[in-house]
Amino acid sequence: MVDYPEFLTAAFDKKKLLTADKLDRAFRFFDEDGDGQISREELEKIFGCGAMPSEQFDKLWREIMAEVDQDKDGLISETEFKERMLDVISKRATFYREAIKQ
Repeated sequence: MVDYPEFLTAAFDKKKLLTADKLDRAFRFFDEDGDGQISREELEKIFGCGAMPSEQFDKLWREIMAEVDQDKDGLISETEFKERMLDVISKRATFYREAIKQ
């Protein structure tokens, strides 16, 4: 089972992900039905949530949506996904640069 912070850290190499093509491919990986949105059901399949108690996944879903779902429609659009991924990558890069300086 993969948790959300672990996923963000491990799934994307920040140096390689900063291309539009790679972000597009990452989004399409999650958007299994190709409708331009990532749904709860799609994330449940990817995160292997059959083994996770539903209360845990409910909490995980709420955390993800609180961070990513800017228009509050209960789905993650391609724009929301890409903006969040770029934000995470930028913050991690800043953190590592600061850690190296010390």
